[in-house]
Amino acid sequence: MKIKDYMTKGIVCCDIEDNISTIAEIMDSNNIGFIAVLSNDAIIGVITDRDLVIGPILDNENSIEDYINKNIISIDEDDNIITGLNLMKENKIKRLLVTKKGKYTGVLSISDLLTTNKTDEVINTLKEIKGN
Repeated sequence: MKIKDYMTKGIVCCDIEDNISTIAEIMDSNNIGFIAVLSNDAIIGVITDRDLVIGPILDNENSIEDYINKNIISIDEDDNIITGLNLMKENKIKRLLVTKKGKYTGVLSISDLLTTNKTDEVINTLKEIKGN
């Protein structure tokens, strides 16, 4: 069971210069909660809907630079889902950027893996991420 069989293909991105309102609109129009952040056409980090809500945001016109996570965790699309779940557990995250030959090709979320025959492992991973 490889990552590429369960991942969401394609990555929705925003620019480091975009403001919080713009990013919220992108998330809303794409019905997603996770966006890769670009600077000079290179992914430099990610931002989630949780980052936008939990962060110390006082003005929705602020730049996002202070709120992005620059520690990009990725996995090759030919890796197996257990490797992906272990990465999520270790890093306490619910989404991974997916690569093929070093290029980003999509996103793997924990909810993508609920359709596998590894449901128990997925639920246990989510419990560990949540600290339960």
